[in-house]
Amino acid sequence: MDDEQAPKREPGTIIKAFKRTPLLPLVTSFVYVNSAEIQANNWDVRLVFGERLPNDTSEPRVGLVMSHQHFKAFADAVATQLKALEEVFGKISFLPVDSSAEEK
Repeated sequence: MDDEQAPKREPGTIIKAFKRTPLLPLVTSFVYVNSAEIQANNWDVRLVFGERLPNDTSEPRVGLVMSHQHFKAFADAVATQLKALEEVFGKISFLPVDSSAEEK
């Protein structure tokens, strides 16, 4: 769907890709992040979320550790949600980070 074809929504509209019964109570606090790092080993996957600051540094904000199986389910849920967002708002574009440039 092109950006021109995306239906218009009011700001703050919540888009639900699928309906499910929440397993946990409603979250009462949120953390803004704009950077992520994924680490994996033989036992689990670690997601580190942080905030990239204007002075070109990053501050870690929160980390998650999960099993390989849960990570796969999480990735599937994120992909499903992204597809639903793009169906409503149109294609979401971004400039990928060249991780090879950071290693040099």
